[in-house]
Amino acid sequence: MSAVVIINRHTGDIGNDVNDITVENTVANQIDEHQSDAISSSNPIPIPRGIEINYSYWVSTRLTVVTAPANIINNVRWYTNGAVLNTGVLTLVQIANIGNNNGYRQATSAIQLNTTNHTGLIDEPVDASSITYDSPFILSGSISGTGAFSDFIVYQIEVTSSALSGVTASTIFYWAFDET
Repeated sequence: MSAVVIINRHTGDIGNDVNDITVENTVANQIDEHQSDAISSSNPIPIPRGIEINYSYWVSTRLTVVTAPANIINNVRWYTNGAVLNTGVLTLVQIANIGNNNGYRQATSAIQLNTTNHTGLIDEPVDASSITYDSPFILSGSISGTGAFSDFIVYQIEVTSSALSGVTASTIFYWAFDET
């Protein structure tokens, strides 16, 4: 039997508020809580004036195995469909390593980039539209049983003064892995 793997969004002070977002549209906005597409108009990211930039709270996602694989799951990859949200709106993405003193950190502010107070991030944030099937993020993590595994994918929406009012376009995030 094949493994059952879900995508979880972690929120809260220690990341124990976990929501399965495997088949759901989710929203990044200006609070640290899970919000589905049905309530996406709550706490929007305002369009700034002048040279200012506004951000969403970052969103932390990670894979969890619900039904164990026959052997092992490894070779975890993450990528997008390459879509750009809208003029003046970017999705910035980074990997948060699952090693010692890394991984999940609660989002504490929407006025700054991840790197300001998230100590577990690898490298600088990149535009998610550049992470595609042909050039995916390669994540650490393998598992032969059940439970959370893999690095976290942490993303944040950046809005500049050139953004247009209203709901932005969407992009699709993909998680891939090998199961043997």
